[in-house]
Amino acid sequence: MDHEAGEARGTEGDVAEVKEVRGAGNDAIERWARAHGYVVHHRGRIPADIRQPYEG
Repeated sequence: MDHEAGEARGTEGDVAEVKEVRGAGNDAIERWARAHGYVVHHRGRIPADIRQPYEG
């Protein structure tokens, strides 16, 4: 993969942190959304129209 000069590149540790942060809250939201009839994809961002009712 080519990167532009000055572009930051992550490390494996950075990837693990992102997965850890994503997994902590989003798994609960995904379970809640499915139980309430929402279609949720396992990968990617939780859409606002799902996150807002969960947090409300």
